[in-house]
Amino acid sequence: MIDFLKNWGTLIIAALALIQPWLLTFLKDIFKRQIVEAYEAGAMEIGFSNFGPTIGLQGTVRALHQDAFIHNITLKIVREKDRSEHIYQWGLFRPPAIASYQQMPMEICSSFLLTERSPRRLNILFLEQSAVNDMRPKLEKPAAGMD
Repeated sequence: MIDFLKNWGTLIIAALALIQPWLLTFLKDIFKRQIVEAYEAGAMEIGFSNFGPTIGLQGTVRALHQDAFIHNITLKIVREKDRSEHIYQWGLFRPPAIASYQQMPMEICSSFLLTERSPRRLNILFLEQSAVNDMRPKLEKPAAGMD
C-alpha cells in the first residue's frame, strides 16, 4: 500500500485538485434551491366581505436560478400586540383594471409556471378560510322560533 501511495499518490491528489472546481459547480447546479422573489406594488387592501377577512396584494413575482411551478401561495400575518397568527390562502386572481367591485371579473386561483425569464404580474385576494369556517355555523343556524 505504501508503494502504491508513493507512486500514484501525487497523481491522484493532483487529479482531484483539477476536478474539484468542476465538481463543485456541478453539485451547486444540482442542489441549487428554487427561489421566488416577490415585489409588492400599490397598497395592501385589508377588508371583510362575503369571503370573510380578506387581504388584497398586487405586485410582480419572478423565479431565480430555475423555473418554478407555483401551486399555492400562503400569507401569514402575525399581530404584534398579542402575537396571534392568521393564515390566509390565495383565493382569487383579480384583473389589473380599475372597476367597481361588483363589476370586476375574478378568476379562481390555480397553479401556474413561473419561468426564470418571464416575471409575472399578480393581483391576488387572500382569504382566511379558518375564520369563514368558524363563522359558518353561526350564519347557517336558524333563528330561534323559526323552525
